[in-house]
Amino acid sequence: MLLSMKRKASGRELLDVLRQGLRKILSWSPTAGHAGASSLNVIWTDGVELVASRVGRTLWYTIRSGVFDCEICGFPHAHHTQNVEYRAVVIASEPITHGEEWIEVPERTVLHLGQDSVLELQPL
Repeated sequence: MLLSMKRKASGRELLDVLRQGLRKILSWSPTAGHAGASSLNVIWTDGVELVASRVGRTLWYTIRSGVFDCEICGFPHAHHTQNVEYRAVVIASEPITHGEEWIEVPERTVLHLGQDSVLELQPL
């Protein structure tokens, strides 16, 4: 699937392109002389939509409702408008805080996070 540069791609289109690209890369790996299992995590965003993958590495996420104070310095690192609901999805290769529930992304999964901050996970 080629995306036109004249219009903004939808999250579904970005997810499909990522899925197709990963499948192609993984199919090339054995022919390139790579003996072990391939691993590749990708996080890709256009500033509005975010797509990511977990293949052969760890990937975790947590959903924040409200500003989170940093465990190291004790201050929040998010800049937001007072009296406006704050919601964030944090994605990392491993849990980076202790006071939050971190959920492991299943192996061989692609994910989409749109402007509505709803996280969607799908099998590769």
